[in-house]
Amino acid sequence: MMLAWTSYISQVPIYRFEYGFSALSFILTFGPAFCFALLMGVRPGYSFLLALAVCVGFWAQFVLDIRAVSQINSVPVILLLALFFSRIEFNRDSIALGERFLLAITIVALTFLYPEILPMTALAVAIYFGACFFWKQCSLRTTAWHLLSIAIVVLGIVPVASFLGRFFTHQMIYAATGQNTWHEAYFAWLYSNTLTGLWGLSHLSYDRPILLQTIMVLIGLILSLLLILAVISEVLLMGKRKQILPATSIGISFVLAAIIQFLYLFFQDQLWAAGKGLSYGYPFIMIATGAYGLTMCKERTFRWHVTLQRITKSVIVVWLVIQCGLGISRIGYAYAGSDYRNYIIGHSQYRRHDWNLVSFSKVFDEEKATSVWISAGTPWVSEYLGFVFGWDMNVLNLDGVRGRSNVSKMSQTRFELPQYLILSRDSYQNFDEIAPFVAAQNSELMLVRVSPKLLHDEFLALGDYYFDASTFRVYVRPDFTISGVSGGWITKDGIILSIPRDVAVRASGVELEGTSNFKWVSPDLKVYAGVIDSAFPNINLDTRMTVSGDHYLIQCSLPEKTAGNSSIDIRITFSEYFVPRDLGINEDTRKLVIMAPQTRKVVLK
Repeated sequence: MMLAWTSYISQVPIYRFEYGFSALSFILTFGPAFCFALLMGVRPGYSFLLALAVCVGFWAQFVLDIRAVSQINSVPVILLLALFFSRIEFNRDSIALGERFLLAITIVALTFLYPEILPMTALAVAIYFGACFFWKQCSLRTTAWHLLSIAIVVLGIVPVASFLGRFFTHQMIYAATGQNTWHEAYFAWLYSNTLTGLWGLSHLSYDRPILLQTIMVLIGLILSLLLILAVISEVLLMGKRKQILPATSIGISFVLAAIIQFLYLFFQDQLWAAGKGLSYGYPFIMIATGAYGLTMCKERTFRWHVTLQRITKSVIVVWLVIQCGLGISRIGYAYAGSDYRNYIIGHSQYRRHDWNLVSFSKVFDEEKATSVWISAGTPWVSEYLGFVFGWDMNVLNLDGVRGRSNVSKMSQTRFELPQYLILSRDSYQNFDEIAPFVAAQNSELMLVRVSPKLLHDEFLALGDYYFDASTFRVYVRPDFTISGVSGGWITKDGIILSIPRDVAVRASGVELEGTSNFKWVSPDLKVYAGVIDSAFPNINLDTRMTVSGDHYLIQCSLPEKTAGNSSIDIRITFSEYFVPRDLGINEDTRKLVIMAPQTRKVVLK
């Protein structure tokens, strides 16, 4: 919601705006994280490292990589909420109207941005006040002042309460009962080894030398123990302090809320929701653990030996340096086109696509194009192209139409026939034939200028269709199937071409092209073709084979008359064959002729 709104008011297409927008959220996270660490008693230098780790460390990169844009927006906001809450609780005798108003506005913003994080937030607040009342660290009078913030929050969400209520209910029901296996792709690094996964060290321990694995596990174990001791220490110390330290207590409350939420969903076998819920609390887990380990010399619950304090601080610093270093190493990984080990499964799949669309945009700008139809072969790639070009043009996603009874438009303008088509190069059998109409291309896609000559010479008209008070004609490129191929080879038995009857009546012949090694057959290799149809027995077709080096072209005519079958089957055979084993090539005993054709084409009348 926030991304769409800011993209619109800035007049920058959403696909261009999203990168900077996500980075901005993490930049905004640094300030609240730094100040919150200071309030927890951490020295400025260490607070800097903690805040930077929260912004660029493993967890931040994970949230970014799963494209959880609303969650990314919520990270600085929830830290700001904890910061305002801590400042108000630090001086309870003051009304602090300004800070209470800012706290209320922050809660409203968090509700609009990411309602899914509210259960953890509410649980953290409940844990905090429960502990305060248990240890008699607060009274009803001082707590009642928070009703002022609650009243402002209610006023802020009342206009959209119905929508938020429905959305929140749907999300919570799915989180608690929905069945999916997303955790297998997204959280394998967490569930395979929680000790390293929780602390963003899984990529340094998975499939590494045993010494490095052992070091990472030990660091994870020490950090986990520190987190447990931080919780125990804060619970015990709250009853002994004359004045509460709200930042520490609030931070630990958020940690407990995140862990309780994780454990509840985990034991409900909701592993995706459990991992996602844990990610909501990652800033507090990192800051609380770091703060306890770096300030343990002030600790009075457990007596720490000086040497143990130094070792613990060293582990914390090493961990923080690793997390901050990920912000730099990620650039190297991106440059190399690789990912972390034991990370999101298939995350790097997007790199197999060619996203360079500059030449496409240049053509659209120069020609002042207004409409384009897209069939990139992969639906989500086509959807992305719609985001890219749908800002200024009428875009229709043909990949989104498949299996549906209606046409799906990406842009909200009046329907138009296409001036251009964006097609996958792999979907076209013979690129040379369409090359004169290609206005731009990259290694994967081609931008085809729609031309009457292209449509009438290479395509068949399916018919006229009506949509949005407009009439448009749909064309299809004719095709046929080939069967009888054995492991990429044509054998002695030949191959069978199955040509749809409605294509055959409009066609004069077919062409097959491919490459093969012709040294194993004689230069006089002949090709024969005949119709497989009891209604037209003994019909031999004019067939010619042209060989140039390793390249061959087979041209076969089609019969003038066809039966009423749904397709015409034509068998193509050859005058000779060879057996690889007999020639000492290998142990293959098949009777082979040439390699199967790589492209096929229907020649229209």
